[in-house]
Amino acid sequence: MFIGPDEFSYESVDTQLEDAEPMLKFIRHPRAFRVLFASMDHFPEPKAGRLRYTTLKLLDRLTFHSHRNHAVLTSLDLIGPLFDLYHASGGPSPARILVRQERQAVLRVLKRLMELGSDTTVARTMFQRAVNEDDSLNGEVLELLRAGMKTRWPEHMSMEDAAAISVPIGLRSLPGGGFTFMAWLRIEKFPVEKPQSLFSFVVAGSPVFSMQIYPDGVLGCRSNVARELPNFKSRLQPARWTHLTLVHYPHRASAPTVRL
Repeated sequence: MFIGPDEFSYESVDTQLEDAEPMLKFIRHPRAFRVLFASMDHFPEPKAGRLRYTTLKLLDRLTFHSHRNHAVLTSLDLIGPLFDLYHASGGPSPARILVRQERQAVLRVLKRLMELGSDTTVARTMFQRAVNEDDSLNGEVLELLRAGMKTRWPEHMSMEDAAAISVPIGLRSLPGGGFTFMAWLRIEKFPVEKPQSLFSFVVAGSPVFSMQIYPDGVLGCRSNVARELPNFKSRLQPARWTHLTLVHYPHRASAPTVRL
């Protein structure tokens, strides 16, 4: 598919990728895509063009499959090389020759990855190249900068499967003064059969307190003192950012209080 017959059409590549859509899953070995991306120019034309276009379209489709894929591909530092390729192929005297379909694919993937932000070095390069050598403005780069300024995602950690935040403490139990846990959460999907931990305090390798989410989106807590605590009434919504604040307030005159 990537480096097959010398003659191909971009429409045939699109059709093959559409047929392969059900096979696209979560990315398990992201560095393989970095190698694939770096190898795009190590083949003679027209095989290099076919590989470039197929790789770019595959990256684009994978970013829309799940947020996890989107975050993983953004972490591969592809924005800088993609921008260099896009900038070099533009203008009246381009240093790189890309056909319209390939250049559009580069721009689409570039904008998609920039939705999660880019590092300072790449952003500085983009602003510098927004001004041409004759001091005129580069409209294509300005359009890309405007798209990048509309970043929809704050800096965040992406976790999968049963991953959770685990905080080891050097005490035998919870802190005597209590604690407060605050976080912005975005749950892609709820657990299927049993509750899953979101965060926990760990002593000697065992959790002494944990906050869990249930298959219906309801939040609850467990502790080594009271194994079963009443669930909260709050219910999370999937694929939406939610600010969560949990306060544990110990008091000598009464039972400890947990508030959400």
